[in-house]
Amino acid sequence: MPIWQHRITSFRSLNWAPACLLALVCGGVATAAEFAFSPLIGTSVPFAAYFPAVVAAALLGGAIAGTLTVLIAVVVVWWAFIPPYYEFGMLDRLQSTNVALFALSAFATVWIAYRYRQAARHDTKHD
Repeated sequence: MPIWQHRITSFRSLNWAPACLLALVCGGVATAAEFAFSPLIGTSVPFAAYFPAVVAAALLGGAIAGTLTVLIAVVVVWWAFIPPYYEFGMLDRLQSTNVALFALSAFATVWIAYRYRQAARHDTKHD
């Protein structure tokens, strides 16, 4: 069994420090990808690179890592990818709706990953 698959099915979530580190790595990779692709796709989908980061963090590190990745994504996107750039400006209705929908769907993704890890653990115990 590959180490990543064992990490998912072990269910044992990471402690705070490793979870924070995993969230920072996932958020950092997503931010780098967003910076790389934003000149090509513009600012219409500022959270696109963060969905895979949330999934990876939640599956590999548990709910703490997934939740921290969501929070990192919201702060970084608001600061760097939503005009006015590189400052925390007031969000208009469309921007705040975009942030809220991302947060809701990302937290739902963390919960689904949590439930998946529970089910995988249950399966491995009964095999």
